[in-house]
Amino acid sequence: MKFFTVTFMFVFMFLGIVIVPISYADDKALIEKHSKECEKGNLDSCFELGLMYYYGKVVPEDYKKAVKLFNKACDGGNTEGCYNLGVMYDTGRGVPVDYKKACELYTKSCDGGNAQGCFNLGVMYANGEGVRVDKRKASELYSKACDGGNASDGGNYSGCYNLGVMYMDGEGVPVDYKKASELYDKTLSLLKKACDLGNQMGCDNYKIIYKWVVIHTKYYTTK
Repeated sequence: MKFFTVTFMFVFMFLGIVIVPISYADDKALIEKHSKECEKGNLDSCFELGLMYYYGKVVPEDYKKAVKLFNKACDGGNTEGCYNLGVMYDTGRGVPVDYKKACELYTKSCDGGNAQGCFNLGVMYANGEGVRVDKRKASELYSKACDGGNASDGGNYSGCYNLGVMYMDGEGVPVDYKKASELYDKTLSLLKKACDLGNQMGCDNYKIIYKWVVIHTKYYTTK
């Protein structure tokens, strides 16, 4: 599972986000409904059905079926389908690992306004997976993710945090401690909002990020 890594100067950056878990009641009628709707061309149903097969909810876990359903959703313009299919090529689930293909899918997702797609694509450019290393491009994609893509959810906290690290380190962007501080504040704000809504991952990441922000900021402001 890709999540975060520790780098030099005691700083960690978030890496690619995995497919978001779902919760479904054990209702076979739901499978029949989504199956019929997907066959009729309902892309949301194809996407939901893909999630069910990915996690083995209501149906047996089947990554290959999930790939086919995410692919159908993506081909029809569902950006979440493109993002999830990108994750599967990125992690080699149901398909062989193919970073170039993952980048293409993240690009399609990001261009469609999916903030997570923008973030994962930024990680690929930062690490040189499927594309040449391009820190400037990575910073631009983190910025787009932080702004929320074309969505109105307030932004992607991982994108905000990674962009903050880049401003602090001067990678892909000029060193700007004030800008970094603003991005760290936004990261914490987004995580707190998620935590307040009952998202346990948001609560856990808030504690982690808060500690690292204090350490990272102290390191640069006292050296």
